[in-house]
Amino acid sequence: MKKRMFWSVVSVLCIILVWNLYTIFYGTSGDKALAINYATEYVSERYNLPIESLRTDEPTYNFSHGTYMTKVRNTKALESYLINVKITSKGDMQRIEEYSKNPVREYR
Repeated sequence: MKKRMFWSVVSVLCIILVWNLYTIFYGTSGDKALAINYATEYVSERYNLPIESLRTDEPTYNFSHGTYMTKVRNTKALESYLINVKITSKGDMQRIEEYSKNPVREYR
């Protein structure tokens, strides 16, 4: 009985450890959603574009800088904006950085 309980506790702790390591290196889904919202709002306000014409790719987490990198696309003008968003542990935006050559022209 004690062995079974011991291995149950060890299994739960291993699952928690794996989940924490995953979120450290790949970010969380909640923070990714916030990064999408912050990046879209930033591009809309900075370049005076309607939010309806913007589409945002799913961000990737850059572990070394603690930022989410994403691409916001203007579907009407075929332009894209490369944005890095850093989010605090409370879900607030700490800073936004953008690629120096924004907007980037897309060719199709």
